[in-house]
Amino acid sequence: MTIYVSGRQSGKTTFLIRQSADTGAVIVAPTCQMARYIDSMARDLGLQIPPPVTVADWIRGLVRQPKDHDKTYLVDELQMALHQLNVKAATIDKNHEEMVRMFRAKETCCTRCSHRGVCQYKSEYLAAQTAVDEVSVRRPSKDDESIRSIRLHDIPWIEPVELKCTYFRQDTGAIR
Repeated sequence: MTIYVSGRQSGKTTFLIRQSADTGAVIVAPTCQMARYIDSMARDLGLQIPPPVTVADWIRGLVRQPKDHDKTYLVDELQMALHQLNVKAATIDKNHEEMVRMFRAKETCCTRCSHRGVCQYKSEYLAAQTAVDEVSVRRPSKDDESIRSIRLHDIPWIEPVELKCTYFRQDTGAIR
């Protein structure tokens, strides 16, 4: 199993449609509307795929027809599917983290290294971090006439959060 991670409108669903057309795997979508949309996208792309199913239909089918356990499935919007199943948390073994792939990401992955193809949101993150660094809070001083300003960046208990990628080793702070 491989989990593809990327931002909105980056082609993940189109990628699954192409995989479905190549392999015959059934696409599982969180809602009926999304399943219909995937079917429509496949037709627009000129690809033939098995009819997409909803999460509810997928689960019902697995319970009613054990023979469906041999079919291959592609899940679109996994987070929504897990939410529908009322999954509040999940874990992944360190030995299986290679199952997670960044999909078509274009920006540098983190603030500490220059690996490419991991985080497409670095520029937005850095812009937001800069904006927060410049935020100041005005508070009254002892004499009501003067107002003192303090920058959030200068408050010691507010620690900046750094973006880190899988290439950054937490134990040493060094890049592999």
